[in-house]
Amino acid sequence: MKRESKPSSHLKNNHLKTVTVGISLTILFITAFFISCNLDKTKEEKSPAAPPYVESVKEKLVGLENEIQKKENEKLKLIARFEAKTGKKFPIEEIFNIGKKEKQVLEEYIRNEKNISIKDLLKTLVKKDDEIRELREEHKTLSEQHKPHLVKKGENHYQIAIEYLLFQRGLNKDEAKKLLDKAVFFDPLTPGFKVWSFYDGKEYSSFVTQGEAPISPAELERRKKKEIEKIIEEERLKALEREDELKKATEEFKAAQRKKQIELEAAKERTRQIEEQKRQMEKKLNSLYYLVDTEKNLRDSGIIAGGFLRRKKLKTMNPMDFKNSIDLRVSKTININAGLLGLKKIKKVMLFPKHYTNGVDFKIDIGQDKQEANVVILKEEKFKKQYLVISVRQ
Repeated sequence: MKRESKPSSHLKNNHLKTVTVGISLTILFITAFFISCNLDKTKEEKSPAAPPYVESVKEKLVGLENEIQKKENEKLKLIARFEAKTGKKFPIEEIFNIGKKEKQVLEEYIRNEKNISIKDLLKTLVKKDDEIRELREEHKTLSEQHKPHLVKKGENHYQIAIEYLLFQRGLNKDEAKKLLDKAVFFDPLTPGFKVWSFYDGKEYSSFVTQGEAPISPAELERRKKKEIEKIIEEERLKALEREDELKKATEEFKAAQRKKQIELEAAKERTRQIEEQKRQMEKKLNSLYYLVDTEKNLRDSGIIAGGFLRRKKLKTMNPMDFKNSIDLRVSKTININAGLLGLKKIKKVMLFPKHYTNGVDFKIDIGQDKQEANVVILKEEKFKKQYLVISVRQ
């Protein structure tokens, strides 16, 4: 593996670039932090205790990885000291996985080196690398026994856990989900992390180690927490200095909200009016307007003419007289009550104009007691938007 720059400052800078110094965001950061802390605390409180065997494996693995990381850091310091003392680049590029060929190069360099302190430094470095190799072999043995999952980009802990239970332990989906309802997951996962999963027939347990990632889970959590704490403190101090600005911004926000609410209500009212106009228009297009009265009243008012040896016909018609209507989409029946017209009974009902055909376009049903009659529309298309005079005689 070639030497790479440390990721810590890069991660930190990228994270800090996302911070907005606005006062409103200060409140969000503070709220998010405390909510996050409370949620983590809740998760820990609800998390079932891992079996002793799992804790033992975890302790061993984490110890090995921490020790490997510690010795790798010591190697880097030795290399930095070598380059500072000699003013030369380190003789090999593969500094993390020194193989047989690279070791021969180093041993040859040590034999030819005249400076005792440089010789000792390189010998210490080679010894350190041997210790790391032994630790890695021990780690490899544990990995082969328990087969951890090496995290790839885009994967999450839950996904890895459920695939383990389904495909390695043979559980069905419902069983797996039920087990994972009680589990606690570490997210987001960094590519290179290793997820160790265990199932003893009753409970699912897991933990995450650094694996091949450039940072350990614990260190990642510490950095995230430290960055959040720093951001919160910076924003808190700024917020204290900007109390008046916050108040002004809040009032402006409230005013804008009130304006938006007024505009929204106005828009709703316009929409309601348009819908009502549309509804009324549709109703009008589908309505039949009618005037019901006694034959005598209609004749006296000059609406109909004729009678006694003369054919009755519609004489005049003023739309303003038609106070009643029915929406033919809803009802096709006009009810006539003798009492409401001042009649003792209903003997005959006639419709004007006369071009409608009884029994085809409409029908008239007079009750047996002659107190009520119904005009039933049969062909509604003929009566839409029309004005109908209904003459009733006793």
